[in-house]
Amino acid sequence: MVFAAPRDSNCPLEFIQADLEKMRPGGEWEILGYVTIGKVGKMDPLDEKFRKMVRPRACKMGGEAITVMTSATNSTALSTGSGTVYGVLRRPPSGGQAPQSF
Repeated sequence: MVFAAPRDSNCPLEFIQADLEKMRPGGEWEILGYVTIGKVGKMDPLDEKFRKMVRPRACKMGGEAITVMTSATNSTALSTGSGTVYGVLRRPPSGGQAPQSF
């Protein structure tokens, strides 16, 4: 969604609670992109093993923070599956970006 210079694959990341007001244009955070993880069975999106999967991808995108955008579990008589979409965020560069014309 927004280009940012990649960071080291083990970069420090904040884990923040999603707040759409802070992620709107001109807000405290801008969305760089998303990392989606799916799993057969139930998953806890805050589990350390999933954070270890998300971290290198978020760092490569230039992220400074991640947040859970959506997380859902679907169960049927035959199986259970879960999926989580993590938002990769950074603080906007100083000076902001100029409005784009279409």
